[in-house]
Amino acid sequence: MARKKTLRTNLHPYHITTRSNLKTWFSLPLSEIWILAKTCFSKALQKYPANIHAFVLMDNHYHLVIETPHEDIDKFMYEFNKNFSLGLREKSGHINKMFGSRYRWSLITNRQHYFQVMKYVFRNPVKAKKVSLCESYLYSSLKANVFEIKTGPYIDIRNSGFIRWINHSHTEEQNESIKKGLVKTNFDYSGSREVRCAPGFEKVDWSSGT
Repeated sequence: MARKKTLRTNLHPYHITTRSNLKTWFSLPLSEIWILAKTCFSKALQKYPANIHAFVLMDNHYHLVIETPHEDIDKFMYEFNKNFSLGLREKSGHINKMFGSRYRWSLITNRQHYFQVMKYVFRNPVKAKKVSLCESYLYSSLKANVFEIKTGPYIDIRNSGFIRWINHSHTEEQNESIKKGLVKTNFDYSGSREVRCAPGFEKVDWSSGT
């Protein structure tokens, strides 16, 4: 399957994920990888300023929600993943490539969908049975604002109402629909259940959302 052409925009955030080669574990303590990721984000942000809405590091992949004011998602991701991969190889002693392929991305152009993607990202550690509460996971921007995360006008991710909401699980149908939607150029929710915003955030500014 041919890789889709990258769309560069500053109008909407992207959901991005990158997985390790052959889906194997990074073979390093997550605490070390977390520090490395922080360094690599710092380097990338110095060259290509961006707004990071969410970042969650898992054993063999990561989830990132990011906005690029200068329409340069490809440059930012090249800089981040290049340094991240090199750092992982150096620390682990691996010779082969660290990532299975280039990053996968999807544009989030709908205000209500944005909340569902954020919930999906922050719930990854809970679904993996690493923690029982989203905010307890150490390697998530929800727990530690180590990347000086800017969420723009969309949401305060540490708002107690938002945290209570994300700790209520999606249905299996919603999870499957979100997973399928995230492989599309424009994220699309196709499930039969209506997807709603986090309670209390219905009036959040989203200039071109529906």
